[in-house]
Amino acid sequence: MDPTHQLVKIQVVIDQDLLAATDELASVSGSNRSAFVREALRRQVKRLRIQALEERERKSFSEQPETDREKAEFEDWEAGQAWED
Repeated sequence: MDPTHQLVKIQVVIDQDLLAATDELASVSGSNRSAFVREALRRQVKRLRIQALEERERKSFSEQPETDREKAEFEDWEAGQAWED
């Protein structure tokens, strides 16, 4: 964790089963509840940001479809590549 960030205490309401699973997985991973939840939130925020970027890119490409010339150029380039297994 970045030492320049100050931690803030929050209150979250979750169901008992989710709390039990969180505590169990935190313990198994050698962590504590707060650290486990922080990491889960970081991962979810990152996932949602990536998903938003991908959707924006997908929308942009759908609004400007590839031309036949661009497709042919890529196919020529791809055919000339030496792919190793």
